[in-house]
Amino acid sequence: MVGGGLSGAKYAGGHADADGRKVGFQANTQDGVTATLTVGGTTYSSENGQFFLISSQGDNPVVKQLEIAPFVCPKTDGFYTEFAHSNEAIRDFFSEPTKGGNDDRLSNQ
Repeated sequence: MVGGGLSGAKYAGGHADADGRKVGFQANTQDGVTATLTVGGTTYSSENGQFFLISSQGDNPVVKQLEIAPFVCPKTDGFYTEFAHSNEAIRDFFSEPTKGGNDDRLSNQ
């Protein structure tokens, strides 16, 4: 967490892939319920969906926001792998060459 208090909370972080490409993000919430997420200079509202797919395969990060309802689930790699295989939007996102197609995490499991 970058900061928080009575006026809300701000988070920042990032991820570097195996090829050294970096994707940073910032999230802000005023009420702890709704938030904005900024990735690659574009800001998204959680009111339009709370599940984000992010690919760093190209020159700029590619983000797809899904309107999947928040769910209570086990936070395990196995759960997310099964969920990704069973969801058409997630499979399509990571199978498109311009988005995440050379990310073989979905195809090899």
